[in-house]
Amino acid sequence: MPLLPTDTTTSGLDRAEVARVAIDVDGTDITRGDDGVSVLRVEVRHELGRPSSCVIETADLEAVDLEWIDGSAVQEGRPITIAMGLGETTKAVFVGEILGLDLEVGPGEAPQVSIRGYDRLHRLARARKTRVFLNQRDSQIAATIAQEHGLRLEGPESQLVHPYVMQREQTDLAFLLARARGLGHVLRVEDTALHLGPRELGADGSVVATMGRNLLQLHVSTSLLGQVGAVAARGWDPAEQKALVAEVTESALASRMGGSTSGPKLADDSFAPETSVVTDLAIVSADAAKLAAAAELEALALAHVRCRGRLLGTATLRPGVILTLKGFGERFSGNYWLTSVVHTYDREGFTTDFEGSRTAT
Repeated sequence: MPLLPTDTTTSGLDRAEVARVAIDVDGTDITRGDDGVSVLRVEVRHELGRPSSCVIETADLEAVDLEWIDGSAVQEGRPITIAMGLGETTKAVFVGEILGLDLEVGPGEAPQVSIRGYDRLHRLARARKTRVFLNQRDSQIAATIAQEHGLRLEGPESQLVHPYVMQREQTDLAFLLARARGLGHVLRVEDTALHLGPRELGADGSVVATMGRNLLQLHVSTSLLGQVGAVAARGWDPAEQKALVAEVTESALASRMGGSTSGPKLADDSFAPETSVVTDLAIVSADAAKLAAAAELEALALAHVRCRGRLLGTATLRPGVILTLKGFGERFSGNYWLTSVVHTYDREGFTTDFEGSRTAT
């Protein structure tokens, strides 16, 4: 029996329910078409490590003097919520703020205005700062920064208390991403909540993707390039005035995500054992060195198996959740941790593109 459907003339969308989009700008629904404005295309892009973004392409079919865009309904700084769905229900795929507008005019064409927005993580990237945090956990530091930007912190309390942490000419976003990397945590925003927490690689899949049902396209690849069986983190203990070294091996991986052999183990078994070193993080304690080494090994292992594909519109998908691929044999089936999700509404309907990774096969 073939793995993929033999009928490639049907995209899958032909069998889907009607796609819907709803866009609310500070209490005004701009998809109703009351002002002759037609929404042509909406793209919402979520990627780990950067603010989520949206682009809404519209055409003013009754434009004479662009009264619609000159009004107060669409203005930089206004809150915006986008919901998409198939059938009668829609779910929010983006909550953020308008950051810019684009106008495009051509002969014989209706004026097109694009609305560009970002989620509230963009607020953390506005300015570089230098300051010191004394005797605080990373979660306390993140809570302080979140409050400064009108956000609240959600996530577990971190355990290590750092005697001294410097933010040196960094934006709050770059600073917190560096702190998150040393912990093996993920930083993201949902509405007004700043989330800082571990990668949930052992979680159950939130969506099952099967070709012929909801999966439209798929590409999966494995690679041993850059895989090593151990990672060491180096730092300096200012109290004891001595170097710090912590080493973590493949056996300490938190999750193989349902697979049996991880990329780091397969690489060492296939070639020769190797150890990579983390030297670009500010590490001043043995516990911090061990956490950093484990986080780096997990990040390397996640590069072993990568997937990308397209689903029928699935509004619940976000980076950091688990997608389960089903029906592709033992090597490629299983759970994938999503790193990028793009929701698109256009004339072809509502689709969701994704990228993900896995530590083992």
